[in-house]
Amino acid sequence: FTLYPNPTQGLVNILFNEESESISGVYIYDAKGSVVFSKENVQIEQHSFQMDLSNEAPGLYFIKVVNGNKVGSKTFSLVR
Repeated sequence: FTLYPNPTQGLVNILFNEESESISGVYIYDAKGSVVFSKENVQIEQHSFQMDLSNEAPGLYFIKVVNGNKVGSKTFSLVR
């Protein structure tokens, strides 16, 4: 998957490379390892999913995307 924009000011888009109607789960962690966003059984529209993290503090975040037995992760920055 591709994550953009990175860095972001709040809106984060995930673009999925494979065709799928849903993803098992999307989880976002802050630098301390706390979950700040989680959504299971994510419905995918036109290969993408958008999240609004504008209420989170600026800093470094980690995203984990799970689809069945496949797990992908990336790091991104939230800036103001």
